[in-house]
Amino acid sequence: MSSCPATILGSFALRARDLLYPEPTDECRITKLREIMGPAHSRAHLTCFWRGDPGEAAPQIPDRLKAAVEPLAADIETDFATAR
Repeated sequence: MSSCPATILGSFALRARDLLYPEPTDECRITKLREIMGPAHSRAHLTCFWRGDPGEAAPQIPDRLKAAVEPLAADIETDFATAR
């Protein structure tokens, strides 16, 4: 059994989306981040780390999280380790 079941990963994705978009059509935060990052030539980077049992498949990044960070041209790094 994974230490990060899909329900927890889904909850994380929803929380991250809610931080970037307080309301479904409210893009003020994402726009502000782009305004700050652009002149500084900065890039967004999101790292997701999980630990699971040997032989367990890594969880998949939910599409809603990918879509939430897409306007930032953010890359998403995943790191999955198995317990020994």
